[in-house]
Amino acid sequence: MNKYYKRFFFAISFLFVSIGISNENFTLPSGVSAIRLGGLTSCVSLKEIRVEEGNEHYKSKEGILYTIGKTDVVQYPIGNENSMYRIGESVERIREGAFMNSRYLKSVQIGGGVRSIGKEAFK
Repeated sequence: MNKYYKRFFFAISFLFVSIGISNENFTLPSGVSAIRLGGLTSCVSLKEIRVEEGNEHYKSKEGILYTIGKTDVVQYPIGNENSMYRIGESVERIREGAFMNSRYLKSVQIGGGVRSIGKEAFK
């Protein structure tokens, strides 16, 4: 898959997710290097975010999107039905809007490594 196709694919997939099309899983293509705030916060049925193998910037663990070194929580899928989530000790930052619109989430245990929490991270 060439880089232009990947960009186009991501833009189309991103559009469907952003406007709330029913999608329980979303796979971030390997060529994606940046994600805007709120890009995945409109899809109310999104339960799992996956990352295509070879992505040098992001990874997914248990359906949650992190930076590759797992130092930043980027996005918690808003349709995830767990009521509690524990942020691991390796996480230093909770990105802006990371838990925005999480319908089922009632509590988040923040690990001791977290040094910054972005705006509207828990809105």
